[in-house]
Amino acid sequence: METFEKLQKQYYKVMADKAGLVVCTCGNMFELVASKADPHQRDDKGKKLSKEASLNMGQCRVRCNVCEKNFCGKCHEYPYHIGYTCEEYRFYKTTMYDRNG
Repeated sequence: METFEKLQKQYYKVMADKAGLVVCTCGNMFELVASKADPHQRDDKGKKLSKEASLNMGQCRVRCNVCEKNFCGKCHEYPYHIGYTCEEYRFYKTTMYDRNG
């Protein structure tokens, strides 16, 4: 049964991607509607976001209306990588992993 559930989740993810939908880890599926970048947005430490990070946040940050998880609709990182674009965060994670070994 566990294998079937994994296959079903993978199938939903592929179908959602083709339809332009986002799937949360709880299974909820919804449309990603981009908003405008907020030029005054700040990260968790109070630092002003770069233009690219602010744009990424407006286009990709989602909050599931079922489980209320806050994640990236583009790269699916949870929690959302505030202050970074998807590419910047991927690089950050890679370099941090390399440092911490």
